[in-house]
Amino acid sequence: RDYLFEQRIPELARQYLSRDTDSGYHYAVTSRQNPGLVLASTAGRDPSGIIASPDARVNLIRLVEEGFEIRQRGQALPEAEDGHVRRRSLSRQGGGGGAPAIEAPDLDRAVHESSLERYRNLQAAAEILGSRGWELLAKHRSGSLNAAVASTRLRNLGVSLGILLLLAVSLVVLAVSVRRAQRLGRQQMEFVAGVSHELRTPIAVICSTAENLADGVITANEQVRRYGQYILREGWRLDTLVEQTLEFAGIGSGIRRFHMEPVDLGDLISDAVDALRTQIAEKQLKVDVSTEPRACVNGDGAALSCAIGNLLNNAVKYSRPGGQIRVALEPRAETVVLEVADEGIGIEAKETRHLFEPFFRGSNALRAQIRGAGIGLSLVKSIVEAHSGTISVKSKIQEGSVFTLGLPAVRVPSVQEKHEVT
Repeated sequence: RDYLFEQRIPELARQYLSRDTDSGYHYAVTSRQNPGLVLASTAGRDPSGIIASPDARVNLIRLVEEGFEIRQRGQALPEAEDGHVRRRSLSRQGGGGGAPAIEAPDLDRAVHESSLERYRNLQAAAEILGSRGWELLAKHRSGSLNAAVASTRLRNLGVSLGILLLLAVSLVVLAVSVRRAQRLGRQQMEFVAGVSHELRTPIAVICSTAENLADGVITANEQVRRYGQYILREGWRLDTLVEQTLEFAGIGSGIRRFHMEPVDLGDLISDAVDALRTQIAEKQLKVDVSTEPRACVNGDGAALSCAIGNLLNNAVKYSRPGGQIRVALEPRAETVVLEVADEGIGIEAKETRHLFEPFFRGSNALRAQIRGAGIGLSLVKSIVEAHSGTISVKSKIQEGSVFTLGLPAVRVPSVQEKHEVT
């Protein structure tokens, strides 16, 4: 008895209840006779909240002997296994609130005196338990079950609101994706229409001019020369459009491979300006070119020539007759910067962020009925980014635009340096 109450129960209580648990309850082991005597508790130093109003309590010890149980007052004993025992409630004499009453059987004549002695021993054990028994008290961490239910409901409400918010965000993303897909589809249709028109126009000019020459309608040398210029110009325009389309498709599909080598951007600018001499003369434009010697980058010469040619071609195409175009090439630290500025029709501020998207054309260009397919600047951006460069634009309506292109610089030894090395 002393071992049970003074050693074993305290050891078990400290082992299992002296540390915090993962359950939602606090526990305490107290004396039934003296609730202030606490063996162990998960509530820290102050288990008074558990003792004052526990949500549940259970006795830690119950005696069982050969089919008979010592129970608390008011509970019946089961019959003995031989079926010869009748139940009769026995109460401990003297009252006083000590040990609980037990129920002992009213033995019939067939029960031996030794059986009665066993029940007397059980009654004595019950008196000991009643005076020195221990019980386990449990109380929810929230303070009460109602508080726990309210907390759970609040948590579930938060989870539900989070799910609704996630669904709302998903719907917004879906709507944006649908609108973007619709815009891309519309731009692709406009691209097909624009390319068809761009192809049809030079082909029509070439066919009409060639037909007049073949039929002998034009015989004067000056007229023949002028018609030859028409055919040449439209042929180059057709070639440029086809090259841009193929280049754009190749870069977009990943088929296009760049062959990197040191390239002097100044030479590419000179070639691009020379290729546009006819268009520049027709619109009576003034082109101011300012380049620094040996402004070299590591890149694909053909691709960079295409990008620079597109920028200069746009500057010529969107400039008003008699305007000025400024081309400046300048090495800055580890970057070579190219600026192409015109005094053309300009771009609306809200459209500049879409300017480098495939098939996009500004509303100002559409109103002016300036021909184009909407792939030139997208192609320029793809080429520049493939060379680890950047491109940006600043523009004002009816004042013009400035395109700034930056590429990593590469140092190429001069002829004198090569001679000194050798």
